[in-house]
Amino acid sequence: MDAREERRDRSRSNSSASSGRPGAYDSPPRSHVNSEDEAENYRDDGEYDSDGDTEVEDNGEPDGNIVNRWAVFNAMPVRRQEDSSGSSDADDSDDDDVEDSDGGSSDGDSNDGESSDDESRDGESSDGDSRSDGSSREDSDGPDPRINRSASQERLNDKLMIRHLREEIRKTKRRLDSAYLDLEESEYYYRREKEAKLDLERRVRSLEKEKQEYELDFSSMNCELTMAEADNKFLTHENEMLSDLAQQYFHSKEQQIKYKDRAKRQLRKRKKECKDLETEISQIANADEYRRTIEYERNRADGYQNLMQHIHLMYQNDEQLRREQDPSPLRSCEICLQKYMAVGRAVPRILVKCGHTLCHKCVESLRPQEPEGVMSPNDTGLTPRKRKPPAFFDPSSASDPVL
Repeated sequence: MDAREERRDRSRSNSSASSGRPGAYDSPPRSHVNSEDEAENYRDDGEYDSDGDTEVEDNGEPDGNIVNRWAVFNAMPVRRQEDSSGSSDADDSDDDDVEDSDGGSSDGDSNDGESSDDESRDGESSDGDSRSDGSSREDSDGPDPRINRSASQERLNDKLMIRHLREEIRKTKRRLDSAYLDLEESEYYYRREKEAKLDLERRVRSLEKEKQEYELDFSSMNCELTMAEADNKFLTHENEMLSDLAQQYFHSKEQQIKYKDRAKRQLRKRKKECKDLETEISQIANADEYRRTIEYERNRADGYQNLMQHIHLMYQNDEQLRREQDPSPLRSCEICLQKYMAVGRAVPRILVKCGHTLCHKCVESLRPQEPEGVMSPNDTGLTPRKRKPPAFFDPSSASDPVL
């Protein structure tokens, strides 16, 4: 493949040098040839004049009509040669064998040049032979030397014309092949450019789609970030509050432990003091009981003394009222104003603490209010309910009106 490409490059350089155009750049190998109609677009100077309306079908496969026309076009010089020459010389057959369908190679060009030189030499030798033959004929026969010379000169001119036409055809074919190669290369690069453009459009669409997806992902991630930051702030605040609560809890627990230890110490101390007091109480139990008895008796004596004074005052008041003939205020209860009677619920009852006199009914109604005694409604004096009589007290001597 490298040798073939080198030969093709040489043929292009030769064709460009012959046509006066710069050498064509390397083009990728193509598997098809162009039609004969495109060959008509070439001008006489070898330049390709493309029609504006000509459109190349970019399918990458050769057209059958183009191949057939190209084969016919390749066969045309041979037919012209056969028609114009009318002879089957060895030089013509050699020149036909030198031509190839690919536009010729550098080796073929060199062989063509050598064959043309050989033909010219053969022509000169044939001219010399003809001249020598003519001179010999003139010497021997002497009839028509000019006619033979003109005929040989015509044959030589015909051969030179045919050779010149072949050279022109070869050059034209080389230029045409070079133009076809350039056209194929332009088609190739056009297809490549078209494919690249389509690929670029696809990539642009895919990149735009990816951009939209990335923007959506970015917006969603931004929303998630804001939510995460808000959650982080909330959790940080909650953590601070929980840390404060934990510190307060541990501090209160420490204080509670301290208070508990202090209470336990105080409780042990109080228990010890209670034990000491119990021992002291057990030691002075008799003295306390004696004191209580003395206090009880003293209080009872004071109560009797007050009762006697009250009774004395009551009799004095009764005497004074009798003298004045006014109704006595002590004849009725101070609460319900019911007159006293000797029996029943209207019996008068005297409260020891305050000295007020109430009926038995009112005293019974005041008992449930105080379990320990009767509370006077006038001065809130408390009279005990039960009292033990003294040892020297004789119940048969007098009735005890005290509750």
